[in-house]
Amino acid sequence: MYIEYENKVSILNLLSDKICHLVSEDDFFQTKVGITESSDFLIISIFTENKSFIDVECYLEDMIEDISNYFQLDYTLEKLRLKAQKPLIRIEYQESERFYKTPYWFTFFNTERPIYSIAQIETYNIKTQMDALPSVGFSINEFGGINTSSDMFVTNSFPFGVNKSIKIKYYLGELMAMDILKFTNADYMQFLGLDWSNLYLKSKYKYETVLSCALDVYDKFDIAKFSKVFDNYNFIDEIKNPTKEKPWLDPSFSQLSEFIIF
Repeated sequence: MYIEYENKVSILNLLSDKICHLVSEDDFFQTKVGITESSDFLIISIFTENKSFIDVECYLEDMIEDISNYFQLDYTLEKLRLKAQKPLIRIEYQESERFYKTPYWFTFFNTERPIYSIAQIETYNIKTQMDALPSVGFSINEFGGINTSSDMFVTNSFPFGVNKSIKIKYYLGELMAMDILKFTNADYMQFLGLDWSNLYLKSKYKYETVLSCALDVYDKFDIAKFSKVFDNYNFIDEIKNPTKEKPWLDPSFSQLSEFIIF
């Protein structure tokens, strides 16, 4: 996970969210969108339950125009507009049980924003005091994007381009990680996929004990109340203010006081 600045990745993140919102029909159908941009072309990979034909290409210009209201990146946006005139679009229809089958470890750190490490936060804070430097994001393999550390290809980054319901699960994982890491004083922990029962961390407590305690505590957690904080949340704030306080990490949601190990 990179902390993205106002750059190409930020633009692709917002564009992937807009396409996902369109194809999923307001989050009704499970959908994920991966976008890869190079110097010559734009590839859009869409995986969805929605079997209705949606002409994504005809919406791209309006989507990019809307994104331009958030960023002062006229040259970058203009180049994207030109590529969006002849995009390479691949749509694959999938049943819900086939979604998110690829194992992927999500790492959380013992920081005030667990999806980012101390080094990442400190680097971001330094860079935002200077001119924002360009960075390259990554795509998860199952998105169909191209993983790269080169400026030749730029991709959108998770959790952009997926349903809001998946975002909520991911940010619930961030809340859980904050509690678990504070309780165990571990440096970091990992979840495999979005399955909270598959957890890895090193601490003074036995792994099985921590996992059992966490599952017991969060089994009683009010998911419905937690989900409501996302009803009016604009995910552009994850780009504009990634290290600021987030509503899903509000102390009122913390279950830290419920963690008891004998």
